Amino acid sequence: MSAFDPSVYLGQESYEIAGQFLTLKKDDLKALGKHLNLNVKAAMKKAVIQKIIADHLMSENIVEEDSIEIPVVESHVDAELRKLELQLELQKIADNEKARKDREELRKIEIAAEDRARQEKLAAEERARKERLDAEERARKEKLDAEERARREKLAQEKEIELARLAHSRDIAAMQSDAGQAISSMSSLGQAQGHAHFNIAQWFQTVPKFKENAVEDFFVSFEKMADRLKWPTEYWTALLQHVLVGKGLEVFNQLGIAESANFEYVKEAILKAYQLVPEAYRQKFRSYTKASSQTYTEFAHAKQRLFDQWCHAMEVQQDFERLRQIILIEEFKKSVNFNLRVYIDERAPTNLNEAARLADEYALIHQSQFHSKSHSNSSKGSDKSSCKIESSDEKQTSVSPSVDSKQNSTSKSSLSSP
Repeated sequence: MSAFDPSVYLGQESYEIAGQFLTLKKDDLKALGKHLNLNVKAAMKKAVIQKIIADHLMSENIVEEDSIEIPVVESHVDAELRKLELQLELQKIADNEKARKDREELRKIEIAAEDRARQEKLAAEERARKERLDAEERARKEKLDAEERARREKLAQEKEIELARLAHSRDIAAMQSDAGQAISSMSSLGQAQGHAHFNIAQWFQTVPKFKENAVEDFFVSFEKMADRLKWPTEYWTALLQHVLVGKGLEVFNQLGIAESANFEYVKEAILKAYQLVPEAYRQKFRSYTKASSQTYTEFAHAKQRLFDQWCHAMEVQQDFERLRQIILIEEFKKSVNFNLRVYIDERAPTNLNEAARLADEYALIHQSQFHSKSHSNSSKGSDKSSCKIESSDEKQTSVSPSVDSKQNSTSKSSLSSP
């Protein structure tokens, strides 16, 4: 009998390999396993070697699946494997139990940490609540202290106001005493002039209230009331004095006896004290615009009233030529620079020719000053002269805004003076 050759054996058909596989001896199996590079050892039992080689042949499709049926023979290796598997299962159970205990222990630690965190949070909230209450208490005390200080300051101010009011009342009483004497003298004068039937005291309540923010309206109402009730003109200033307050009363008290008896003179003095001069009326007329709450009819009446006040302040009355000159002068001033306009306003021309003459005088004066400067500079050389003149022009240009502002303030102060 020839020796077993693994190459010849494997070179057969698959069914032949499967059919002869169980007839192979242990040595043949070892040689076949070595040929197939399988981990086959001499100490292994034949059945173990058969299983290793058969599994390989079927996995490599050398023979068909399940074509080799190896008798089940429990070996020592299988027993060891089962023992190892049992040990692994027991170890797995032990590991799971240990993991469960670890999780429970970790959960206890987490619960304890959460409880500590909750306690710390509650403690922090309690501290914050106490601090807030303390702060509120401090704020309440500070507020009470501030209110007490304010109350004391208010009492002190009220005391000062009351003292000032008493002093003012004494002054008013003295003024009223003077007014009473004036009224008595006016009554005596009226009786002497044939107005014995006129009782001035009964008309005090009908005099319009004097408002310092609407002085023009007051005089319009006063004159309408006087005309409607037919008050004798010699009593107008006495009735006027009865309602004057503030600056108006101060102006009246500063007038002489003869002046205080002249209604038109008193009216003009009070209007000047409130800066209601012709230029102020003109500016109000020109700048007045319609309010959103006004109807166009109301706006037209207000505009007309402002124009009439301007004309009245300029003493136009029914003089068309006077009105014509006022409009012409205003248009003329629109065509000149600011400094010249201030120069003309300060001299208050009554007609256009006079305004033009003033403008020529102003131009001549300033032209003479310019030629004087340029002549003195020309003696130092033509080149230097031209540079100097340019520098002078630049300086005049840069300074002119400040000059304008100074003259503007001068003009405003002259308008505001009574």
